[in-house]
Amino acid sequence: MIYIVTGMPGTGKTSWVMNLYLLLLKNFIQVGGIYSSGSWAEGIRDRFFVRDLENGMQTLLCDHWDSGTDIPFRHFYFKKKGLDFGCTALNKTLYTHPDVLVMDEVGGLELRNGGWSDFLSHIKDIPFGTIIMVVRESLVSQVILHWKLEGCRVIKPDEVSPEALLQEIMQECTSFQRDRRMPVTGIILAGGKSSRFGMDKGWVRFRDKSLIRIALERFSALCNAVIISSNSDSYLDLGYPVISDTVPDCGPMMGIYSCLRESPTLINLVASVDTPLVPAGLYRELVRIREDAQVVVPSHGNEKFEPVIGLYERSVVEPMEELFAVKNYALPDLFKRIRFKGLTVGMGHPFSNPAIFANINTSSDLTLLECSDSISPG
Repeated sequence: MIYIVTGMPGTGKTSWVMNLYLLLLKNFIQVGGIYSSGSWAEGIRDRFFVRDLENGMQTLLCDHWDSGTDIPFRHFYFKKKGLDFGCTALNKTLYTHPDVLVMDEVGGLELRNGGWSDFLSHIKDIPFGTIIMVVRESLVSQVILHWKLEGCRVIKPDEVSPEALLQEIMQECTSFQRDRRMPVTGIILAGGKSSRFGMDKGWVRFRDKSLIRIALERFSALCNAVIISSNSDSYLDLGYPVISDTVPDCGPMMGIYSCLRESPTLINLVASVDTPLVPAGLYRELVRIREDAQVVVPSHGNEKFEPVIGLYERSVVEPMEELFAVKNYALPDLFKRIRFKGLTVGMGHPFSNPAIFANINTSSDLTLLECSDSISPG
């Protein structure tokens, strides 16, 4: 569904969208796209910044001063760097697959084939769960006609609350996540000793939900089946198979191996229970780029991987057993023996927000992560 948020200047459109954005984050819904925040000088808007909602970075979009290469439009001069930055943030969503795409805002510059117009020309062909556009009220009809957005829903901040729209979006996102082309099993690694918490880490609460519940909800939407890897009996009442390690105390590769042996599907998605912010879109991208690879995991370069966040074929069971025979339980050594592919992440690439890969190992980690991916309106 495409939602157009509109109203006269000064009616709080952008603030309304930011409030909705923060609600989406709190409910573990992946958001991508751009957000425009402005500043004031002597009672008038003097500049706007464009922010990448995937990683929180921003740059100057326009102001009242011409640097010599700017694009003049109405009272502002649009910076080439700012426009390129916004276009990059939008184009990146083709690989990060967010559940919700935000475009703040679409207006006269786009109607004149500038700004975000190139991205908008393909907007109806791109599979997003939800699209939210901010459009000035006087331009709504033109925007709908220009990009053929018939069937979209036009809402005003003073008529619909962010909380009300959140419920509709959550239903749309569930349908979007379940749109898959092949059977997939999700494997949740919850078998660590969690000695620093003094309890099974999966029951630690993050944003009013247990870590195990967050992982189950993510994979229940993405996968046909879900398996929990754990040597504890604390997860037995959740209604999912719980698989203990074939050989105890051998690390995460043994947990993955033990679950792969029980998996009903060739393709398996793996998540550690203590990484609650890994977005569903990352798993969609791992599946998309797989081709003939047996394992695909995020890579930061220089052989630095996120090995417990990835796609694993059931076919790697035998190579794992060969490593176990020589007491080798290192996942990077497995990668050298199989058809392996890394998904490059980090600065300058999709999935550049480091918070999505953060582990919760201590109470201080929990406190830090509670606010690490929240972007203030600025």
